[in-house]
Amino acid sequence: MKNYDVIFIGSGHACWHGALLLKTMGKSVALIERDLVGGTCTNYGCDAKILLDSPFELKEALDRYQGIGVTGESKLD
Repeated sequence: MKNYDVIFIGSGHACWHGALLLKTMGKSVALIERDLVGGTCTNYGCDAKILLDSPFELKEALDRYQGIGVTGESKLD
């Protein structure tokens, strides 16, 4: 059985960059990933989801607080 200095479970941004840094420092590194290397954001686009969902969630929150701290039409452009 091979021994490693560091084993990462998952290969998202943090693990991937950490593994590369440790490898350049001469460490023996392993990545354990059950899906595609790079993690969810890289392969399935969580950044786009955040960009699209956040304005919608903000508008819903503004609508909920009408009359209790928010006045006027909540409109996003």
